[in-house]
Amino acid sequence: MSEYSDRLQAERRAAGLCKCGGEPPPGGKQCHKCRWRAKQLRQSKPDAAKKYRVEAKQKYQANRALGLCSCGAQPRPGKRSCQECYAYRTMATDKYESNLVQMGRCKSCNGPSVVGLQCMLHWAETLGVRNTGERGHGARLLAIWERQGGRCRYTGLPLVPGLTASLDHKLPLSRGGSASTDNLEWVHAVVNHSKSAMTPEEFIDLCRVVTTGAAPSESVSYLMTPENWPVHRARKKHYENSVVAKGLEPPTCTV
Repeated sequence: MSEYSDRLQAERRAAGLCKCGGEPPPGGKQCHKCRWRAKQLRQSKPDAAKKYRVEAKQKYQANRALGLCSCGAQPRPGKRSCQECYAYRTMATDKYESNLVQMGRCKSCNGPSVVGLQCMLHWAETLGVRNTGERGHGARLLAIWERQGGRCRYTGLPLVPGLTASLDHKLPLSRGGSASTDNLEWVHAVVNHSKSAMTPEEFIDLCRVVTTGAAPSESVSYLMTPENWPVHRARKKHYENSVVAKGLEPPTCTV
C-alpha cells in the first residue's frame, strides 16, 4: 500500500497537482485544503510538526551523504537529483513562470514586470552585470535612465526596455575605458552597434561626415583604415589566439 501511495503521489506531483489530487494555486505545490490542514496540524500539534521537520531534514542529509537524490533515488549521471525530481522541478518552474507572465509580475520581487519576467530594476540589474561584471548596479543605472529621460544619448529617441534600449561604454573597453557605471550611458541599440569601438567625439564626427559629406577628422580617418580599426584588431587577435590554441599556424592578414 505504501509503494502504491508513493507512486500515486509521484504521478500527481509530475502532473502539477497536489498530493491529494487537487489543483494547487499559482506557484504552489499544495491545494488550499491541504495547506489549511497542514496549518491546523502545526497549530494543534507543534511538537509533532517540529518532529516531522527534523526527521525530514535528517532523511535528506542521510540521502545526500550516500550520494542519492533527496528523495532517496539514484541521481542522474553527474547530477544530484534523480530524473523524476528534475522533471518535477522543471515543470513546477515553468508553470510558476507562466503564471507570473499571465499576472505580469517580476520573478525576483513579484513587482510589475516590464521586460519578460523582470521589473525595471532587475532588468537594469541584469544589464549591469553584463556590462560591468558586478551586481548591485541596478539602482544606479535606473538613475542614469531617469537623468536621460529614457531617451537615447545621441538621437534623443525614446528607448523601449528589452527592445531598443541598450547600455554603451562611453570610452570603449578596447580603448582603455573602465567597466564602471560612470562609463555607461543609455543609447539606442542601432546606435550602439554603429558606434562600435569609437569614442563619443569620433562617432559624432563620423555622423557629420556621413550627413554633410565633410572631410573626416584625423582620428576618424585613422579609425576608418582597416589596419588601425580597433574592432578589426580585436577580432584578428581573438581569431589568431583561437587558431594558436588549436595548434595551427595563424594566417597573415594582408588587409
